[in-house]
Amino acid sequence: MPPYRHAHSRAAKWAAPQHWGFAFYFYDLRKHYAARLAVELRINVLQTDTDVVWLANPYPAFKTAYAGQQLITMSDRPLLNAGVFYTQNVRPGDGAAWVLQEVSRRVHLFLTTPEAVRWYVPWARAPFYANLDEQTLMNDCVRSSIANVTCYAQATAGWEVTTRRASRTEAVMDSPNPNPHANLTLTRNPKPKLKPNSTNPNPLP
Repeated sequence: MPPYRHAHSRAAKWAAPQHWGFAFYFYDLRKHYAARLAVELRINVLQTDTDVVWLANPYPAFKTAYAGQQLITMSDRPLLNAGVFYTQNVRPGDGAAWVLQEVSRRVHLFLTTPEAVRWYVPWARAPFYANLDEQTLMNDCVRSSIANVTCYAQATAGWEVTTRRASRTEAVMDSPNPNPHANLTLTRNPKPKLKPNSTNPNPLP
């Protein structure tokens, strides 16, 4: 994990105070280690928020009803909750592996480089609001994997629109440009795909 050198001073310059804080370092670390444990070390990972109470052992369900699923999450608006999920049988190159690694990348990027919001939403202006909402970031990554487009619509563009009460339809246009610094929110970019509600643990071809 790269050190958080200069991250706080950069955040003071570029990030909206109400959407940045030292607690976000924890979000960065847990997504980083969840991805490394699941993808690189092939360890099944259960992540659970501190405000969650388990009333029964979930593992029998994970290993029977959901045995064919690689990424099992708690439902939340609009798709899933980024604080409660279980990964199993994840392999490098799988759709689930891409989601975990991409969530980790985005959380770390927006924590250490808040001005990166403008790379994906060119009309955004500091202070940036979309830096560390890990839940909408993870929802965008799941959408990206399922639809096979690189999406920043909800977490990055969405927060900028919501907080500034703007109406910028160009932020959700589709583009054939696979450049990660593309000036549009959605870009066509082949990647492993998640297959919702499938018993097949392998990604779609």
